[in-house]
Amino acid sequence: MLLYRCDFEEQEDGAGCYNISNFGPLKYAGLQGFLSVLADIRPKNDLGHPLCENLRAGDWMMDFISNRLIARGGALEVIGKWFEAMFSYLKMLPRYLIPCYFDALLIGAYSVIMEVTLDRMSSFIQNGSTFVKQLALASIQMCGIGRFPALPQLSPSLKGVPYRLNYITGEKEQCCASLAAGLPHFAAGLFRCWGRDTFISLKGLLLVTGRAPEASLHQLMSSEASSKFDQSSLSIKKWDVVQ
Repeated sequence: MLLYRCDFEEQEDGAGCYNISNFGPLKYAGLQGFLSVLADIRPKNDLGHPLCENLRAGDWMMDFISNRLIARGGALEVIGKWFEAMFSYLKMLPRYLIPCYFDALLIGAYSVIMEVTLDRMSSFIQNGSTFVKQLALASIQMCGIGRFPALPQLSPSLKGVPYRLNYITGEKEQCCASLAAGLPHFAAGLFRCWGRDTFISLKGLLLVTGRAPEASLHQLMSSEASSKFDQSSLSIKKWDVVQ
């Protein structure tokens, strides 16, 4: 949510990635979407880029980043309010300076987020090379929690299942992470979770990175989905016999 989330994932919440005039929508709604474009702008000092023009013209991009996080509540709301406070200082600068300081602010925040994220992964990732750490970020890209569950819910009596308050209805609901079969087209709804893709990638994305609890819950949800599919197929076969 904070770093990535492609357009199809974001559209589940009724929004989408930030759209820049004369450029198009960003690849991710999270910080990486902005930083990937800035990484191309920075070495060329391309201040005429549509992203820079957007920042000089108004505060929409900064408001998008902070408001999107604040609306999610919890820890994301805290981070969103931090961005809101930092952006309030940026908005007081002469408009031609904003792209430069916006870039510096996002790089600083991104560095801290990367440090915290990698510290929560396995020792293999923490002590690995830069290449290994970059690969481990795919675990964050491909594994996430959407507005609608991509797999069946687990028994409420099962321990260790995460819950959240729905930020729209205020009701308690399960919020287990699930793996996307592929970005961007297989990232949301019925197309998000494919058994073959999930279990080919599960070891590298969740087990090697030290995310065994998410892997365990994903396996349980996939088993529940498979069980329901088998029951549905059996019902169809019985109906065919009756006909």
